[in-house]
Amino acid sequence: KTPSRPSQLGADPELPTAGEEGNFLYGTDINEASIVADFHRFVRKFRIQDAGEEEKPYYLQQLSRRWEEALQKDKGIKFPIDGSHIFDFSKSLYDHLVSFPTEVIPIFDRELWNISVRELRAEPEDLGTCQAQIHTLMEKDAKVMRLINPCDIERLVAVKGIVIRCSDLVPDMMSARFRCTTEDCKNEVEVALSHWTIEEPTRCDGCGASHSFQIVHNECSFSDRQVLKLQETPELIPEGETPQNVAVCVFDDLVDQVRPGDRVEVTGIYRAAPVRPMKTQKMCSAVYRTYIDAISIGSEQKGRVDGPNEEVDAMLATSGPPKLANEEDLNPETQTEEDIKWNRRVRELAAERDAEGNRTVMGKLVQSFAPSIFEEDEVKRGLLCQLFNGTPKAVAQGSRGRCRPEINTLLCGDPSTAKSQLLQYAYKLAPRGIYTSGKGSSAVGLTASINKDPVTKELVLESGALVLADRGICCIDEFDKMDDNARAILHEAMEQQTVSV
Repeated sequence: KTPSRPSQLGADPELPTAGEEGNFLYGTDINEASIVADFHRFVRKFRIQDAGEEEKPYYLQQLSRRWEEALQKDKGIKFPIDGSHIFDFSKSLYDHLVSFPTEVIPIFDRELWNISVRELRAEPEDLGTCQAQIHTLMEKDAKVMRLINPCDIERLVAVKGIVIRCSDLVPDMMSARFRCTTEDCKNEVEVALSHWTIEEPTRCDGCGASHSFQIVHNECSFSDRQVLKLQETPELIPEGETPQNVAVCVFDDLVDQVRPGDRVEVTGIYRAAPVRPMKTQKMCSAVYRTYIDAISIGSEQKGRVDGPNEEVDAMLATSGPPKLANEEDLNPETQTEEDIKWNRRVRELAAERDAEGNRTVMGKLVQSFAPSIFEEDEVKRGLLCQLFNGTPKAVAQGSRGRCRPEINTLLCGDPSTAKSQLLQYAYKLAPRGIYTSGKGSSAVGLTASINKDPVTKELVLESGALVLADRGICCIDEFDKMDDNARAILHEAMEQQTVSV
């Protein structure tokens, strides 16, 4: 997954050509030199459509900027590459990437490092590894979770879903150092990870003793690893079917990037790992365990949700004007071009007034909310107020403390008055929305359940509806038909915005 640093830089600064002699990808007739030549041309010549010819190529700009922002260059960088850009530039290179990611991505990493040394004119030992993070694949490679087949194993796929569980951080050994225990022989051997295992040397080259090595744990190298459980989004589940899920393994900088309830798009390599019925034997089961080795994780749905409480408190502690007043939301250094475009449009809509001088933004929001339902403007206005929430207020420590900005809404009415439909619209609008029925909800389903992890065999907490809807909205239909014990669980969540297990 992580390529070793190239030992030396080629002396020829010219671009490689596809006709050079080179190795072939394992099991194929694809020449490695052609992939290197195509990737060099892509990095050095690709430009965004709106960019002028006099501007520096897009990925050369991004590569220089990434190295400039890196605090420790010897630790390396992560370099994102858009898969749709590769497809637009070279369809054959994109096909090789999707079909053979295990072989092609290390080539990308190696060549990015070579290009970095040449562009920055730096010493090879001063720059760490440069790892490519592929994202935004084409639509034909964006798989639905339940339609992933065995033919997709060892291929690059993109899957959308909701994170329902995040495991604890565990160290994953990447290389081990063994030391000979024979007297007067201190021979040391370093063994790298290969096919998920580290083989202990059986014979010492120094003294010739057999099975005399002992592992030195404090000199081994480890990487951070975390296992996520990804579930299908409700809108992708066919009628009468239960949601499917898949395990996702993330490493290093991708660890702790998401939390339960986030809607994400994971791009990675679909892999199959053998399962041993007994850990002490090498015999494997015929049924393999599948998972996705994540390369990049992106947000599937951008939502204007509140940040963590620490950020809100820090913002309230400052005496400066709000963001809309100081135009911080239009700052190109902190916002993307798409965000700036939408923020500018929001400002224009918020400033519109009617003939009498009244703002029209509230009326437009009410008309846009559940347009298929006639009237019910007051109910729509109440649900919109809940989606926007109130303004958090930080009071002096000696008094009440922080005032809760979240509000709770109870819809009461006769049958067939579109209560459930209005809840459905509110749930679909919220970036972190969960919809459930009160009749089938239990205290465990609302808070958390205790399950056994299939990998570590340890007891873990599975997030419930309230936890998944954290800083979002949880819509509970048929509230009057809930069990009294389940309804009592909601008191703490509605008042304190916390769930105690």
